[in-house]
Amino acid sequence: HAVSDVELLIGLAGHVDPAKERERIDRSLAKVEKDLATMKKKLSPSFLEKAPAEKIAEAREHLAALERQHAQLLEAKKLLDEL
Repeated sequence: HAVSDVELLIGLAGHVDPAKERERIDRSLAKVEKDLATMKKKLSPSFLEKAPAEKIAEAREHLAALERQHAQLLEAKKLLDEL
Protein backbone atom coordinates (compact mmCIF):
# COMPACT_ATOMS: atom_id res chain seq x y z
CA HIS A 1 0.00 0.00 0.00
CA ALA A 2 1.21 3.48 -0.82
CA VAL A 3 1.10 6.07 1.92
CA SER A 4 0.64 9.74 1.17
CA ASP A 5 1.20 12.86 3.26
CA VAL A 6 3.84 11.32 5.50
CA GLU A 7 6.10 13.80 7.26
CA LEU A 8 9.54 12.66 8.36
CA LEU A 9 11.58 14.86 10.68
CA ILE A 10 15.32 14.32 10.78
CA GLY A 11 17.80 16.28 12.87
CA LEU A 12 19.97 18.15 10.39
CA ALA A 13 22.07 20.27 12.72
CA GLY A 14 25.69 19.82 11.69
CA HIS A 15 24.73 18.01 8.46
CA VAL A 16 23.36 20.91 6.41
CA ASP A 17 24.81 24.29 5.51
CA PRO A 18 22.12 26.61 6.94
CA ALA A 19 22.86 29.40 4.45
CA LYS A 20 22.55 27.09 1.43
CA GLU A 21 19.42 25.46 2.80
CA ARG A 22 17.88 28.89 3.47
CA GLU A 23 18.63 29.86 -0.16
CA ARG A 24 17.03 26.65 -1.41
CA ILE A 25 13.93 27.24 0.72
CA ASP A 26 13.71 30.87 -0.41
CA ARG A 27 13.89 29.81 -4.08
CA SER A 28 11.21 27.18 -3.50
CA LEU A 29 9.04 29.70 -1.65
CA ALA A 30 9.33 32.19 -4.50
CA LYS A 31 8.24 29.55 -7.03
CA VAL A 32 5.34 28.34 -4.89
CA GLU A 33 4.17 31.91 -4.25
CA LYS A 34 4.24 32.60 -8.00
CA ASP A 35 2.29 29.40 -8.66
CA LEU A 36 -0.21 30.31 -5.93
CA ALA A 37 -0.83 33.70 -7.51
CA THR A 38 -1.34 32.05 -10.90
CA MET A 39 -3.82 29.51 -9.51
CA LYS A 40 -5.76 32.16 -7.61
CA LYS A 41 -6.08 34.19 -10.82
CA LYS A 42 -7.19 31.07 -12.68
CA LEU A 43 -9.97 30.50 -10.16
CA SER A 44 -11.61 33.77 -11.17
CA PRO A 45 -15.39 34.10 -11.21
CA SER A 46 -15.45 33.80 -15.02
CA PHE A 47 -13.48 30.52 -14.85
CA LEU A 48 -15.79 29.20 -12.14
CA GLU A 49 -18.86 30.06 -14.25
CA LYS A 50 -17.60 28.52 -17.49
CA ALA A 51 -15.31 25.63 -16.63
CA PRO A 52 -16.50 22.05 -16.23
CA ALA A 53 -16.84 20.92 -12.62
CA GLU A 54 -13.96 18.47 -13.09
CA LYS A 55 -11.56 21.27 -14.12
CA ILE A 56 -12.68 23.43 -11.19
CA ALA A 57 -12.10 20.55 -8.77
CA GLU A 58 -8.64 19.91 -10.24
CA ALA A 59 -7.72 23.60 -9.95
CA ARG A 60 -8.94 23.74 -6.34
CA GLU A 61 -6.99 20.57 -5.47
CA HIS A 62 -3.88 22.05 -7.05
CA LEU A 63 -4.38 25.29 -5.10
CA ALA A 64 -4.78 23.34 -1.86
CA ALA A 65 -1.59 21.36 -2.59
CA LEU A 66 0.32 24.59 -3.24
CA GLU A 67 -1.00 26.07 0.01
CA ARG A 68 0.19 22.98 1.91
CA GLN A 69 3.59 23.17 0.23
CA HIS A 70 3.84 26.88 1.09
CA ALA A 71 3.04 26.17 4.75
CA GLN A 72 5.62 23.36 4.85
CA LEU A 73 8.31 25.61 3.38
CA LEU A 74 7.53 28.36 5.90
CA GLU A 75 7.76 25.80 8.71
CA ALA A 76 11.07 24.48 7.32
CA LYS A 77 12.44 28.02 7.23
CA LYS A 78 11.31 28.58 10.82
CA LEU A 79 12.96 25.35 11.96
CA LEU A 80 16.15 26.25 10.10
CA ASP A 81 16.25 29.60 11.89
CA GLU A 82 16.13 27.69 15.19
CA LEU A 83 19.30 25.66 14.41
